[in-house]
Amino acid sequence: MLKPLFSLVDFFKAACALIMMNAVQRMFLVYEKYGRGHRKMIKEEQLSVWKIIAVSLCLLMIFGMQPGTGVKAYASENEAISYINADVKNGDDGTVYVSYYETSTNDFNKLTSSSTSWVNGSIYAAVESVDFTDRIVVTGDVCLVLCDGKSVTAEKGIQLTSGSSLTIYGQENGSGKLVATAAKGSNAAGIGGDSLEDGGSITIYGGIVEAHGADGGAGIGGGGGNDSEYGGTGCELVVNGGEVMAYGDKGGAGIGGGYRAAGNELTVNAGKVTAVGGSYGAGIGAGFSSRKYIPGNQDVISMNEVSGGQTIPSGT
Repeated sequence: MLKPLFSLVDFFKAACALIMMNAVQRMFLVYEKYGRGHRKMIKEEQLSVWKIIAVSLCLLMIFGMQPGTGVKAYASENEAISYINADVKNGDDGTVYVSYYETSTNDFNKLTSSSTSWVNGSIYAAVESVDFTDRIVVTGDVCLVLCDGKSVTAEKGIQLTSGSSLTIYGQENGSGKLVATAAKGSNAAGIGGDSLEDGGSITIYGGIVEAHGADGGAGIGGGGGNDSEYGGTGCELVVNGGEVMAYGDKGGAGIGGGYRAAGNELTVNAGKVTAVGGSYGAGIGAGFSSRKYIPGNQDVISMNEVSGGQTIPSGT
């Protein structure tokens, strides 16, 4: 992001320095004007000059000890955080190769309990553990960094609908955790659509992600339907690392569609995925009593042959 050339503090520092330079120059002029034979006049002039220098030094000390008081509308005040990203490539033999690397950024938003609207183009980082009592709403393309040893608890889950995406990164130890649980009675996915809504897109590179749907909602995927309306189609989910645990409720899939809805595509390139459906919902795939037709691929599971990859689907 762009940064302004000068802050308000910088301006005052420069002004004080100029005043001091002018005062020193004035002292030399005093000697040139009066010479050594007018000591009384010289002392009076020196006294006024020293007062100017003293005031300038005080101002410099005051502003020099005020970090962050400058007006930096475009500058990030965050210390850089690191996270693990990955390159995913298909080999000639059909094997998928995942290469991890560490990257860093200081252009992020620190998560707080009031950060319930995650907006397009933003990176959010859990530098401290945080609990959310309201449902988080994701709009557009958003990134989340789960810092090691920190937890994010979304007590009413995360709304991520079709057209929006969430990319989740972990750090070196992969111990950062996200737990998203839809509220009872909401018919929503833990991460994904609200009641009757389709889920968006999710890519996970690391950390621990746990999601619980409620009342027909998928753990990760679509919101639940009802006897007269179809539920929401599942999220497109790609797992490139980390651990994912998803639990549907009352006919919702663990990963996939809500009650009376189809699933979507799941690709596991690395990491561990555990998915448990609720009340006849698939572990991975469609919710119970699905009759909703979605053109193209649906309920597709792609488990690539990479070290450490593991998928455990379970219907109930």
